[in-house]
Amino acid sequence: MLKPDTTYEWQIRAFCNAEGTVWSPFTEIHSFKTKSVSVRISGNRNICNGQTSTITATGGKYYTWSSGETTAEILKSPTTTTTYTVTTSINGMSTTDQIIVNVQSAIDINVGLDTTICSGSEILLVSTGADNYEWSIGSMRDSVKVKPTQTTVYKVTGIKGVCWGEDSVKVIVNVSPFTNAGADKTICYGDSVTLLATGGTVFSWDNGSSMHYIEDKPLTTSTYTVTSYIGSCEATDMVVVVVRPVNLELGSDVNACSGQNVTLTVTGSYAYQWNTGSRNQIINVIPIATTKYIVTGYSAEGCTAIDSVTVNISNNLNVYIGNDTTICLGYKIGLKAMPDSGTSYRWNTGSLRQSITMTPKTTTTYIVTVKKDGCSGSNMIVINTVACKDIFEDKNEVSINKDEDDFVSVYPNPVNNNYIKVTIDKPSLYQKIEIFNVVGTKVFETNEINEVNTISIDYLINAVYFVKVKGNFDIKTFKIIKNNH
Repeated sequence: MLKPDTTYEWQIRAFCNAEGTVWSPFTEIHSFKTKSVSVRISGNRNICNGQTSTITATGGKYYTWSSGETTAEILKSPTTTTTYTVTTSINGMSTTDQIIVNVQSAIDINVGLDTTICSGSEILLVSTGADNYEWSIGSMRDSVKVKPTQTTVYKVTGIKGVCWGEDSVKVIVNVSPFTNAGADKTICYGDSVTLLATGGTVFSWDNGSSMHYIEDKPLTTSTYTVTSYIGSCEATDMVVVVVRPVNLELGSDVNACSGQNVTLTVTGSYAYQWNTGSRNQIINVIPIATTKYIVTGYSAEGCTAIDSVTVNISNNLNVYIGNDTTICLGYKIGLKAMPDSGTSYRWNTGSLRQSITMTPKTTTTYIVTVKKDGCSGSNMIVINTVACKDIFEDKNEVSINKDEDDFVSVYPNPVNNNYIKVTIDKPSLYQKIEIFNVVGTKVFETNEINEVNTISIDYLINAVYFVKVKGNFDIKTFKIIKNNH
């Protein structure tokens, strides 16, 4: 038997006779070499834990594996990286080869738990555990956004090295409500409105109601929001209620005399209807007794509003002259009867004028009667007279004016309100302001001197008073009359 990997030489010669005694010459020497013994292993050199590698040996006739097998092909599922060796022999000569099967840890693809969404919603699905992914919807990313219209199972395959894995997630789609609060509405001011919501099984309005409808009476244009639910799914809608106001304005009640012409004016609407039958905006009435006038206003949109005014009839005219007052004996005082709109005036002095000027010698009562249309009224005022103390004869006061530019004034005079103003050009020259009544009693005093000094005299009765401004070299005295009406 020829040995492998060995060189052999050969030559031949032939017999020349039948007896085999005569030979031909040898032929030329020839040589050949037998093949060497070799073996090769092929198969999956990298597998994932749990997978099987098919390992095949070639080049020999008989084989012996390190794992004990004697076939040319073996199947192996190692859990760790493992080396496999095969030996083959021919005519006493043998050779070996080996293969290393690397085992990679298995991967765990995780796409999360099954989830539930409402129809119309979008959800993000995220897969982990691999380097590369392929989803059943074609995406090659690790995450996908889906918006299914019905319950759907999404599968993902992940690959990391030679390992791969799969996972799937079910997205359950629940029906969302189609909330409808209805069309926007327009109502007139003061009207009620009913709002009806549909599309769900449970409802919640922004005013707290859980009914599928609500009633309200908005005073201004308002927006109402309702949320409806089907299971855990919800949807919201809103409706606007436009309120059309009728700003009817007729004014306050009126006092008038019997037979007096009264003008009533209404504003704020497009058209009007009075209870007198008139459709005018302005009407003139001559009631002889207290009468209530009612008007209905109509807007351009057809809304209405009602207002009323009462004309109170009274033959008594309110007459005013002023409050009782005190003046110095020998002084004049002007009296004026109110109202200005009277048609006639008659004083107990005989005067027919609205205003009179009198110089009473003693305390005197003045009475006036005023007539206007069909009304009349009277009032009186008492003017007290007193002998006033001569302020200018105070022997303890010396009037010396060394500065001709110095100027002091008191106004208004007469005083028709409750304040006087004392202006002083050079306040540094003065130390005190005092006020005395006609009998010499001090009723006011201040040591705070400014250019403009506002003094309240609302607590003083109508009468004559004297204002003294005391300075370093001068004392200035002013007579004022308080005559508040």
